[in-house]
Order: sequence, then structure tokens, then C-alpha cells
Amino acid sequence: MKYGIIANTNKKELFDILPGLISWLEKYDNNVVVEKDIYDAATDLLKHIDYAEREKIPSKCDIVLALGGDGTILSAARVVGNSRVPIAGINLGGLGFLAEVAVEEIYDRLQLIQDGDYLVEERMVLKAKIENEPEVSYRALNDIVIERGSSTRMIRISVTVDDRFFNRYSADGIIIATPTGSTAYSLSAGGPIIVPPHEAIIVTPLSSHSLSQRAVVIKPDSKIKINLENASGKMLLSIDGQTSVKIKNGQSIYIERADNNIRLIKWKDKSYFDTLRAKFNWGVGGRS
Repeated sequence: MKYGIIANTNKKELFDILPGLISWLEKYDNNVVVEKDIYDAATDLLKHIDYAEREKIPSKCDIVLALGGDGTILSAARVVGNSRVPIAGINLGGLGFLAEVAVEEIYDRLQLIQDGDYLVEERMVLKAKIENEPEVSYRALNDIVIERGSSTRMIRISVTVDDRFFNRYSADGIIIATPTGSTAYSLSAGGPIIVPPHEAIIVTPLSSHSLSQRAVVIKPDSKIKINLENASGKMLLSIDGQTSVKIKNGQSIYIERADNNIRLIKWKDKSYFDTLRAKFNWGVGGRS
């Protein structure tokens, strides 16, 4: 099997576990390729290992190991794109909704992968385009957020779904999220949790001026058009919290389901509800 490794090189723990991880993989006659940033940061440890630019990793492997936090998974998903190479997330700190594997269980989980004893879960992706920029599209595994940036002014946002007027918000912004992103920014803004692999799109206003305007769940194949009616020059379109683009007043944003899914490696002995309980500390002191 061929493993590609993508990681957050700012995590000190990475270089503590990397030599042992690679040694374990090679013990089972696997091929390993690491992204160039990892190789450059730890050349002395990795002299015999193949490396490639991050964007080329999926073309050189069967499975991507993403070492870091959820941000690393989101970055890996952007790189994997429509290649359908599955991603296994290893958590090097932080909440870790997507990076489920703890450091102490790395080798147990890798053994399950070696034995083929794992699941692959399909996660829907959103695509956004900005008016008058048809050649550029942005893809998000978690969410697409339109917000007022550094401006102090509330903005007016008009939303159309499938060519029908949906709502007009006076708010700090709006979040369009996938079920994967339902436990991220949307949740903190009052949105619901949608349990993957169920598919839906969540529309959540940010600090709406009206208390009656709440998050709404719509069908996954909906086509959304967002008009910015009084945006300042400081408005931002944010993709998974990792890519930000300035938006001009009066521009429209078009959001719909992308034509690809992201495939995440999951475990037969661990459910999504286990993750929710662990990450949110649910059920502590209560009856099972």
C-alpha cells in the first residue's frame, strides 16, 4: 500500500512520532511519501523517504494520513479534491472532530487499515462562485462563510434558494454549512448538528438583528444565490476558515453542492455519537 503524509509542521508532536510512524509503515512493506514541507523540516530523519509538493501527494498514494487537527484535515481535503483518495486523520492536539485518531492509538488504527478492517464514509462538499468570476470556484468540506470582516456595520443579505426568494437578513454575516461543518462555526452560531453521512445544507445567520431568524436546513441539491445589498469594501468570503476572498458591494455569491465527495476513513468500533460525547463531554455523570 502507498501512504501519503500531510501534516501541520507547527506541531512539535509531529516530529516526535514521525520516525516511529514511518518505521512501522515500512515494516509492512508500504511505500511512504511525505509532503515537501515535512521533508524540509526534518531532512535528517527522513533522508530515505520520498517527498512531493502537497498538491501532488494524492496522485502518489492510496491513503492520505493527515497529522494535525481539523484544519489539517480540511487542508488535505482541498488537496485531495476529486481524486477520491481517502483521508485518515490523526489528532495532534485540539478538539479534533475530523482528526479522530489519538496519538496513543495510531498503531492500533494503522493495523486495522493494513487488515482492511475499516470504513470509508462519503462527505458532501460545497462549491461557491463569485459573480463575474466564473472561472474560479471554491470548495468547502465544512462551510462557506460571508462576513463583514473588519467593518463595524451590520450588512443586509438577500438569499434565494432554487430561484425562489428565501429570506433577507440584517446580520454580521451568514454561514452555509455541510453536515461535516455542522459541528463547527455553524454550531457556535446556533445551528443544528446534522449527523453524517446524512446530506443537507445548513443556512445559519451570524448575529442576526432579528431573534426570529434561525438556522434552516435545506435539501443537499439546493442552489443558493446570496446578494450583498449594502456590503462595505471589507466583506469577506471564507472557505473552511482557510481561504478568504474580498467581496464587492452588490456582488452575488452562488453556492451549491460540488460534483465530488471527500472520503474519510472511519472505524467499525467508533460511532459519530461516540465522537459527540467525547468532544462535547456529553453524558458525564448521567445514566446511559
